[in-house]
Amino acid sequence: MADPSLSSAKKHARVRLLGIPMFWLGALGLVASLGLWIGGMAPGACVMLYIASTGLSLATFGTHNDTALAWMVRAGEEALDPGLRTELRGELALDRQGVSALSPTPKIAWAMTVIALLLHVWAAWRLFGALA
Repeated sequence: MADPSLSSAKKHARVRLLGIPMFWLGALGLVASLGLWIGGMAPGACVMLYIASTGLSLATFGTHNDTALAWMVRAGEEALDPGLRTELRGELALDRQGVSALSPTPKIAWAMTVIALLLHVWAAWRLFGALA
């Protein structure tokens, strides 16, 4: 049977990448909503929603990254795929004590992801609704 720490590490390492396009989508929406707000075409609430969604997109990446690293430490270097092993070794070389002290927080990571996605949808709905 596969090690649950290893499968969790792989899953969170993959999902963290969702935070990157979410961040750029939020940044693009923030610039657009700010410009439209200055022009009087969108409410200030859109700007605030895009600020929140951009920040939570970064939090999505960060919490999944920390959770993946914590699961990697628990699984052990010998159990990891070469890519994950290289990543863990690099992180340990930078901050062995900090990485070793990480605790996996999968529920928080998933909550951040869901909240960030919902904020993106809400912000887009408000922005495009203001333009219609």
